[in-house]
Amino acid sequence: MQPIRLDEIIATRTYEWLRGESAVEEVIINIGKPYPFDDGIDFICPYQIVTRERDKKLYAAGVDAVQALQLVMNSIGAELQYIERQFGGKLRIKDFGDDSALGFPTLPD
Repeated sequence: MQPIRLDEIIATRTYEWLRGESAVEEVIINIGKPYPFDDGIDFICPYQIVTRERDKKLYAAGVDAVQALQLVMNSIGAELQYIERQFGGKLRIKDFGDDSALGFPTLPD
């Protein structure tokens, strides 16, 4: 398996992680530009989740750059749901004012 590269960030979103009414930290999502696997057959779309305690690089893969980008949206939504469920609290898009949705596709509750 080749290492995950996050060479060019094409999109970023910052969340406030709320516990009660106050934000306790930021969660930053960076999405990288899709690129072909070393074998040149499929594409990888890297993304990064940065919190105070971790810097996690992951990816989704597809048959082309568009499918990899579509699939990364689902992966990010699942990761954000996991953070909320595993560690408690609520994620809210920073400076957006609405804490009702994560802004990525999510699994049903």
